[in-house]
Amino acid sequence: MPTEPNPRTLELTEFERIVPRGVQKQMWAVFLDGRWVSALKVPGAEVVERHGQAGVVWQRSVRLQLQPGTRLRSTTESPQPTKQRDVFSIITVDARAATRVQRLEFSVTPKGELQRSKTV
Repeated sequence: MPTEPNPRTLELTEFERIVPRGVQKQMWAVFLDGRWVSALKVPGAEVVERHGQAGVVWQRSVRLQLQPGTRLRSTTESPQPTKQRDVFSIITVDARAATRVQRLEFSVTPKGELQRSKTV
């Protein structure tokens, strides 16, 4: 009878910080039961709020116990570099259109490390 491998402990960092042209935000999700779930909502997640340094709006560590092979996704939102524009266009352009979103997928290795997936 096959046995489940022992879960591995991972600590993920989520944050929002001030960067040139706005804020950068990083969040984590775990693929459970056929859908992506915020790392904060994974059963057994331990969340510790951290005191940030200058320029950090908020920061927290999320400690999880996950089985090897579990998929995770990091989502980072950052301001897009802007083209030089006239003053009037700066105040009329929708700021949300200038956000870049980067998603990276990982899986938990048998050693408890994150290994980046080749495709997202």
